[in-house]
Amino acid sequence: MSPFLLAYIFIVFFFLFWAIPFFVLKNNGMVDVIWGISIFLTGWLIYGFFPSDLSLLLATLVTLSQLRLSTYIFLRNRNKKEDWRYAAWRKDWGKNFYWRSLLQVFLLQGHLNWIMIFPLLDLSATLMWNWIQVLGLAVWLLGTLFESISDYQMGKFKKDPANQGKLMRQGLWKYSRHPNYFGQIVHWIGIFMIVLNGDLVLLSLLSPVLMILLITRVSGVPMMERKYKDHPDFEDWIKTTPALVPRLK
Repeated sequence: MSPFLLAYIFIVFFFLFWAIPFFVLKNNGMVDVIWGISIFLTGWLIYGFFPSDLSLLLATLVTLSQLRLSTYIFLRNRNKKEDWRYAAWRKDWGKNFYWRSLLQVFLLQGHLNWIMIFPLLDLSATLMWNWIQVLGLAVWLLGTLFESISDYQMGKFKKDPANQGKLMRQGLWKYSRHPNYFGQIVHWIGIFMIVLNGDLVLLSLLSPVLMILLITRVSGVPMMERKYKDHPDFEDWIKTTPALVPRLK
């Protein structure tokens, strides 16, 4: 079986399976938790069916990054109401909520998730440890650390009651309005660089391109900044802090 077809079948069924308990819990926001879980489980599925040094490395890398991310989101959202983005959709969709959720939340995200792991599916790529792959591993590490540290700093910031109602402008968040998103993008660029010697470079390139589009145009920066547009410090925040790429001054 083609690795693309194998991954597609697994991911689509995985997302559809979780639709039922999330409907029961009335919390579609939990789909953000299974996003990362789906990625690293698919990585190990590919390694199981098509074992190689490269598939082992890639499965390990996405496990380290995505398991951390899924755990962070789960701990952040447990015992809380549905994430405000999904709650807004629940309200807007009304009677059409269930079928639109099935299509727009679960099936759509499942397909996007499948595109994200295209670099893991290029069986023609090999582990050579040339300078590009070493650099790609370094880029992956930089992105993963950037995202992890910024998530930790945000979590610590929100736990302090004195920060209620304030914008996060400390640590890495002093240099970028969304350093966690910047880290995600860099992470996937690193994964792409590791498989550059494969034959499916253009398909693999869709992964970081999709992540950039999602973060800059769809559900990342635009949605988060709409949430804060009425904050009294919003205009100064926009003027003094870049959206993604950190500015160290």
